[in-house]
Amino acid sequence: MLPSGSGTTKNQCLAFHRHAFALAMAPLSDMGGRLGAQIATVADPVTNLSIRSRLWYEGDTSTVKVALDALWGVQVLNPNLAVRAVQ
Repeated sequence: MLPSGSGTTKNQCLAFHRHAFALAMAPLSDMGGRLGAQIATVADPVTNLSIRSRLWYEGDTSTVKVALDALWGVQVLNPNLAVRAVQ
C-alpha cells in the first residue's frame, strides 16, 4: 500500500519473470565462535542461499541471545521482464 496524493492508499503488485532479477548471497564468517558465541552457517549447495545463526549469553541481563544473519545483494538483470501494477 502506498499513499496517493489525495490521502488514500493504492495497492501495488509486482509481476516478473524468473530472469528479471538476481539474488546473490555469501556465507558469513564464524569468527565470533572463538570469543564464546556458538555460531553455525548453513548453505544450500543448489541455490547458494546462506544464513548464519549466533547464540550467546548476555551476562549483564542474564539472557540468551539469538541472531540470524545473511549477506545478500540484488540486481535488476532485465527491467523489461517485470511490471508494476497499481490498483
